Parts: sequence; structure tokens; C-alpha cells
Amino acid sequence: MQSSKIFCFEPLPDAFSYLQMLQDSQPQINPIQLAVSNVSGESEFHVTEGDVGSSLLAPVENSSSQWQTPIPGGGITVRSTRLDEFIVERGIDKVELLKSDAQG
Repeated sequence: MQSSKIFCFEPLPDAFSYLQMLQDSQPQINPIQLAVSNVSGESEFHVTEGDVGSSLLAPVENSSSQWQTPIPGGGITVRSTRLDEFIVERGIDKVELLKSDAQG
């Protein structure tokens, strides 16, 4: 029986480092340092004070929420991929489960 592979997309460098450490004890995890988007290439990623609000979409202006308040400097450039392109490039024949925790 073939074991499952778990592809974890994470564009933020600190969170991606955590996924890499997690892979040591969970070898089925494949950390991918990319944002998933409707376009492949480079994108502006808006980083907020509460990183769970970080997104390819610009945060709401004048928000009092740390989840939507941009950090000084505002953002970083990240690589992005379309999910369908990623699947074809990796030769993935079947997706059994897709779980998304997306902002924006």
C-alpha cells in the first residue's frame, strides 16, 4: 500500500521553517514554500501583526484588529502557484483530500 503525501503550502518564512522541523517526525509532510493563488509567479504578500491574517489580499485600511493591521514595511514578495499547475508539475494522479486554510 502506497503511503499518503501531505503537501503543506506556506509562503511565510517563519511558518515554513516550522513545517520543515515537523517533517523530521512526520516524513509524509512535504513543506512547499509557495502561496497558492489564481496566478503563478511572484506576488506581494501582505504580512499582518497577527500572522493568521497575512494574505495575498491587502488588509483592510484603518482596522483595529491585529489580524488585519499590516506590519511596518507592509509585506514581502513570495512565489505563488496555481494548484492545478502544481498538480500537473508533480505528476499527481489523484487528490484524495484537500484542506485549505486560506485568507482572502
